[in-house]
Amino acid sequence: MTISFNPYVFDAARRLWLLPQASRQDPDAFELNVSNVNGADLLLAMGLNPDAGQSPMPVDAFSALVTSALRRHLGHRSPALENVVDQEPGKTAIIHCGRREGYIEEALGALAALVQRSRAAKATHFGWGNRPTLSQPVRGGRRNPYILQDHRDDTRRADVIRLYEARYQHDIARRGPLATATEVLAARLRKGERLILMCWCAGPPMNKPRHGDLVIKQIRHLLEFKCE
Repeated sequence: MTISFNPYVFDAARRLWLLPQASRQDPDAFELNVSNVNGADLLLAMGLNPDAGQSPMPVDAFSALVTSALRRHLGHRSPALENVVDQEPGKTAIIHCGRREGYIEEALGALAALVQRSRAAKATHFGWGNRPTLSQPVRGGRRNPYILQDHRDDTRRADVIRLYEARYQHDIARRGPLATATEVLAARLRKGERLILMCWCAGPPMNKPRHGDLVIKQIRHLLEFKCE
């Protein structure tokens, strides 16, 4: 599991958090993705509580925290951390990855640059949170740009899934980047690779509908399709 920092635009009319258009077109340029431990230390460096759930904050307020943290760290380099392997007999080894000296300062600098790009992309807010990942992930914008702020809001959940479905089907019809990314996943499965869908909404205790169901359905369609 990782922590992802992303810009957002708040659609007040629909009460939705959306990714800026530029972020949807080039997601890698508008995201900072770090490990849970590094993300927690980064938030602490900015004076934020990593354990407290928080909605995206105004981009100017977030920028001020990043700038203040950079000033406090002038002339200071965070210490390096060694890799730690945690393994009990008969159980899977868990590797806690270390980090190089000065990593926190580098990450703060990367955040400051990301905030500048996000402002230019007309972002209004900045947020962070845990991001489930695929084993050997393939980029291509499969994540839902329509943000569900409250996972308990089933009405809004249906809305964001419906919005994603319309976008996804339009992309498939024109063979866009979402269609290409889905075809890549289907090709990997044909070769015998095992992929794992990791989503907070799937399975107990939530057992909620999710936009990933649409991707799974399309992958199954591609795997079952035969040219007669």
